[in-house]
Amino acid sequence: MKRFASFILFFLFVSLQTFGQSRNGYATTSKKAIKLFEQATVLLKSREFPEAEKKLQSALAKDPNFIEAHLRLASIYGLYRKKELEKQSLEQVARIANGNLKYKSVYMKLAKVYFNEGDYDRALKMGNLFLRSRPRESEAKATEWIMENATYAKELMAKPVPFKAVMMDSTVNSFALQYFPVVTVDENTLIYTKRDGSGGSDTEDIVVSHRNKDGNWSKPVSISDNINTLQNEGTCTISSDGKMMIFTSCTQGGERKNYGSCDLYVTYKEGDDWSEPKNLGRTVNTSAWESQPALSADGRTLFFVSDRRGGFGRRDIYYTTKTDNGLWTPATNLGKNINTSGDEIGPFIHVNNQRLYFSSNGHKGMGGFDFFYSDRLPGGEFGPAENLGYPINDHNDQSSLTVNADGSLGYISIDQYQGNTAHSSLYTFEIPKAQRVLNRSSYVAGTVLDKDTQKPVAAKVELYNVSNEQLVNAVTADAVNGSYSIVLTEGSRYALFVSAPGYLFRSIPFNFEKTAGELESVKMDILLEPIRKGQITRLDNVFFDTNSYELREESKTELNKAVKFLEANRKLVMEISGHTDDVGDATYNKTLSKNRAKSVYEYLVGQGIAKSRLKYVGYGKEQPFVPNTSDANRQKNRRIEFKIIGDNQP
Repeated sequence: MKRFASFILFFLFVSLQTFGQSRNGYATTSKKAIKLFEQATVLLKSREFPEAEKKLQSALAKDPNFIEAHLRLASIYGLYRKKELEKQSLEQVARIANGNLKYKSVYMKLAKVYFNEGDYDRALKMGNLFLRSRPRESEAKATEWIMENATYAKELMAKPVPFKAVMMDSTVNSFALQYFPVVTVDENTLIYTKRDGSGGSDTEDIVVSHRNKDGNWSKPVSISDNINTLQNEGTCTISSDGKMMIFTSCTQGGERKNYGSCDLYVTYKEGDDWSEPKNLGRTVNTSAWESQPALSADGRTLFFVSDRRGGFGRRDIYYTTKTDNGLWTPATNLGKNINTSGDEIGPFIHVNNQRLYFSSNGHKGMGGFDFFYSDRLPGGEFGPAENLGYPINDHNDQSSLTVNADGSLGYISIDQYQGNTAHSSLYTFEIPKAQRVLNRSSYVAGTVLDKDTQKPVAAKVELYNVSNEQLVNAVTADAVNGSYSIVLTEGSRYALFVSAPGYLFRSIPFNFEKTAGELESVKMDILLEPIRKGQITRLDNVFFDTNSYELREESKTELNKAVKFLEANRKLVMEISGHTDDVGDATYNKTLSKNRAKSVYEYLVGQGIAKSRLKYVGYGKEQPFVPNTSDANRQKNRRIEFKIIGDNQP
């Protein structure tokens, strides 16, 4: 290889005359070869490519050093994506030309070919050869970009990250192609796109597989007859609770309303059934191509790919947000930190809503599409893109990635080729520790039931960050089975509120400010008390400092929910009671508990609740919730309760 490169360099500026070209400018003096070449040119104009290829091969049989014939063959092979034959033809030109400036573009082409193959050293050598010929500015910049990426790829290879892709079992990988995997937050449901072959008649469908208690995946089946049609459906995304799905459907001429070649649609799950899909509308879909959706855990922000006009490149990542009335805002380009003059595809927003993963061939990488990630900045925008590193990325295309809730495991598809036949399979791999999300996520899940009847309640389940009163996530328990699931992310204290008309609300605290070791999921069934006299709910997210009855700022989230409950149930009369554990002087504890109840009373009155509807009392240690036999139990006994003492409703 070194001798070959030196040979090229030596002859880079050799005069054109040294090649003994014919008078008509061809690099051959063989009249028979020229005649065959010109016959091939006529055939190419009439798009008779196989016949043209035969003529060019015959011309090279007459003169193996006929450069123009090699170049023309390279063009044909490039058109048919016969990459190895294309490269061989270009290498023949480079060997014969020996630096002839007339054929300098071959070095630029070879630089690109070698880079795309991951042969970065040869790409750099060919790039240097081309740049020494003083090319046009546009060609020089394109070659310099290839060389910059080749240099960067070598740097990544010099410091590889741990990576071992493990193919998922054959039950999951049962089709010719499977790609764009999506997993629910509990990782027990896998949804992905499948094709039975790579032919034009093989359409895309969305399939689903479930993990059983033994960890094995069930046979994948069509996700729903309401979703899959005879045309193409694929690249879907699902909310963290598994109740809302957005997917791509390419149904021009079909029954579904569409605006472009492929549109995004939404469907909702109730029980085991998915609703009839609806087009997301003109604020999201256009006459262009929209695909590859990625939904935030709360279902309120949607990222997707579009090739509409006005972007940074041909395909860019956009986002839209869902308003309180259920409408989607006009889509916005995600900006220059993410999008480039190349293509950005395959977005995936982690359930912590802080890290975006995507693929790009426009950011500096190893060739083709690489995986990148970007973390949110304090202002909410996404920061600079970071390459996931080698060998997660290589010169091949990496294009569909999903990461689990705690950031430890990635789900990807990997392509293989047998000749021109494509296959793809689903794999998992451990995310390198240095590349994992800063704040891991887990979840709380269960059912919401009526305490008396044990029947499901379609309750609203809301998660608030108590430090800033921000609504983090909101889901609705399934009306058929009462199931719910909601994400909890490290770094905050949360209040989970569960409410439904006709029921006393529940509030549950979760402290995720600091976590160590493995994140455990929380299984919690929630029983709602029907509204009637004597019913009690604990205000577990009302906080006081030790020996203080001054409300801490983070109590406002809980108390404001209490205000909304009282406003919605205007005839209820409530007792606010304070309670302590058995530690300390009984008289002091009773006074402290009364003052704490009074602080809550005064806050509610200050928010417009009539004094006549509220009473406050301190019970001290007189009414323990659990026996005072441990620190954990004593903490449960230090509480504020809300009790219905009057119900004047007819």
